[in-house]
Amino acid sequence: MQITEMIEAVQKKLKIEVDGKAGTETWGAIYAAIVKPSINGIDPGLAISKVDDRSERNIATLLPEVQPLARALVQKAAANSSPLLYRS
Repeated sequence: MQITEMIEAVQKKLKIEVDGKAGTETWGAIYAAIVKPSINGIDPGLAISKVDDRSERNIATLLPEVQPLARALVQKAAANSSPLLYRS
């Protein structure tokens, strides 16, 4: 089995668009499927949802597989009222 076929099989299993490319949607779906209950108290459905525009611009520069983790970090910091979120 080739890598493209493996990715397609994962996409079919996760019921997302099947294109054989491991893009943002694929990594997000894999992340949500594997990290079910929470990451340090953050619901994985929330962890992969969009955050504020400024953070999203920075997160967009990261590899797709770490983008959900970056969103989780921003959300966890916001939940704890971290002053790091308010730097200009």
